[in-house]
Amino acid sequence: MRNHLRGVLIALALVLCGTGSLASAQSKPIGKASLEAAAPLLDQLKACSNEAMARALEAQVWNAWSGSGDQVIDDLMQRAASLTQAAAYDEALAVLDTVVAKAPQFAEGWNKRATLLYAMNDYERSLADINKVLALEPRHFGALAGIGLIRSARGDKAGAVAAYKRVLEIDPMNSGAKASIEALAKELQGDPV
Repeated sequence: MRNHLRGVLIALALVLCGTGSLASAQSKPIGKASLEAAAPLLDQLKACSNEAMARALEAQVWNAWSGSGDQVIDDLMQRAASLTQAAAYDEALAVLDTVVAKAPQFAEGWNKRATLLYAMNDYERSLADINKVLALEPRHFGALAGIGLIRSARGDKAGAVAAYKRVLEIDPMNSGAKASIEALAKELQGDPV
């Protein structure tokens, strides 16, 4: 509980100290520039037929998505990542709650919270956040893969395959989606679904 309170206080202090940066001189909503930077990379990714180049493009897309364009939000995202890595999930969730409240147009804030909620086995809230991500960035292959993970965890193997096929529409060389489809197809062979 003490660590949770500390995490909340840190997030609050960062927000209060940086409130001016959130509102001042922002020509675009926080996160809009990251989506614009990723757009041409996603176009290239869809057309890419070389696996090594696809991996490099994926990394560039993730890098573009990760920068909010606001230092306070980026600091909060880093703090949440550190807390998540330390398995301090409640504290990380409090920080990510602050991120999505202060920067609701930043798709990666929603995506990181969806990922954390998945790790906490809160699939309903994770799916709700994934829907926010996809409303902001319909080509977010990570969020679509998250749908596959959740459907698989719930026993909806056919639904998981459908989600991974959507990943491949955006990122045809995505090895994770290909491997998941292959594994799920084997499981479905004996399944009457």
